[in-house]
Amino acid sequence: MARRRLDANVIIRHLTGDSAVLSPRATALVRRLERGEAHVDLSPVIIAEVVFVLSSTRLYAPPRSTIRDGLLPILMLRTVHTPRKRLYRRIFELYVSLSVDFEDAYEAALAERTAPHEIYSFDRDLDRIPTVRRVEP
Repeated sequence: MARRRLDANVIIRHLTGDSAVLSPRATALVRRLERGEAHVDLSPVIIAEVVFVLSSTRLYAPPRSTIRDGLLPILMLRTVHTPRKRLYRRIFELYVSLSVDFEDAYEAALAERTAPHEIYSFDRDLDRIPTVRRVEP
């Protein structure tokens, strides 16, 4: 079965239901993924875009846990192929529990897997993540 790439707008339409025309089509694709009738490749950049758009105060701004609860089950489908798939549980844990940016949570989850658990950054928000150490260059 051929794998196609999945864009952020399809996931956003599915999760928000904000389009009478496009949202049902997006949800139909997600149902096909759930049944194993389609396979997609999903890049970390697209995942970050979905989180960014959904968390935008101008557009949607649901609680972080709602974003996690909507997106994580899609990411965990066996028909959705993305690098470091299992890492997303930890990324979303940091994103929700510590209220850090998704990108910071992603980098922190990666840093936790290497020694030393350090990130060069000027971003003091990383100091809220107790499992990594921010180091200013």
